[in-house]
Amino acid sequence: MQQVSLGQTVTDGTDMAISTFYQPLILSLEGVGDAAEGEATAFTDSIQFLDPTITTMLGIFSVVIFILVAVKVGTDQTDEAIQKILIEFEDIMIQEYPQRWQKEIRPELVNLQGFDRQQKLMQLMEGLQQTDPQFMNRVQRKLKENSTTDNNNNNNNKSDSSERN
Repeated sequence: MQQVSLGQTVTDGTDMAISTFYQPLILSLEGVGDAAEGEATAFTDSIQFLDPTITTMLGIFSVVIFILVAVKVGTDQTDEAIQKILIEFEDIMIQEYPQRWQKEIRPELVNLQGFDRQQKLMQLMEGLQQTDPQFMNRVQRKLKENSTTDNNNNNNNKSDSSERN
């Protein structure tokens, strides 16, 4: 019996059968060295946590968060300013125009608290602006005077505390 290698041509049919029988085994053994090399380098691949897609997504996320925080701060400041105006309006109405407060505004605010009360008071202010703009101009002047007086008092308090230090 003669030995046959893969590259050799065989003319005898029996030798050909033996050759084709061992061929898958020989082919599978040829790749064994490559597989061993692949296993050795399998865990040395580098992983990029900040690839361009992830970096872009993080950037967009950061911008959205920044915008949301800015909007929140802006709305909080607006709410505080509106609340301050409503408190000053109520104080001026009680001190300067007590009869009008008792007859027109106070009955509308009975049993209302918090946001509902503020909303109703704002509606009443808008209604007064439409029905009696001259009266609201006088109230607005008083509001400005009070805010100017408050600012002066705050500045005086700051200068007094700085002189003490």
